[in-house]
Amino acid sequence: MAILSIVPTMVLIYAGSLIYLTWPISELSIDKSGVFGDSFGALTSMFSGLAFSGMIVTILLQRDELALQRNEIAENRIQFERSAAAQERSARLSALSTLLTEYKDQIDRNDVLLSSERFQMSGPVSKVNAENEDLSARKQYIIVEIERLLKSQPEVA
Repeated sequence: MAILSIVPTMVLIYAGSLIYLTWPISELSIDKSGVFGDSFGALTSMFSGLAFSGMIVTILLQRDELALQRNEIAENRIQFERSAAAQERSARLSALSTLLTEYKDQIDRNDVLLSSERFQMSGPVSKVNAENEDLSARKQYIIVEIERLLKSQPEVA
């Protein structure tokens, strides 16, 4: 910050001293104006150097910002992959839960059917019992699968 206040002061002092030393201009001609303009060559070189160094600083700052942006993109990609995996687990869990509910309802309907007197006298009890056993096995498999899914959920960082 100190350099920013020193540079304009130096420019004003340099320009003021040049004008003071050359002020009594007796004639206005292009030759004398050219010499006066050439006297600012050192000042022009200084500003050119400052502009170039400012450009270098800008490039370095952009490089750092790009590195930070790449890191952030990589972190976003990791979070997106975690989110996608969690969504997939949630969808599977929902589907398994729906199947579990459906199997339970079917078993309940079969139990009601088995308990009715009319069915026991006329219907194939063994077929319904076999279906109940199959549904119970499927239900047990789904319960195990749900437990496995719940255990495989990663810890949220």
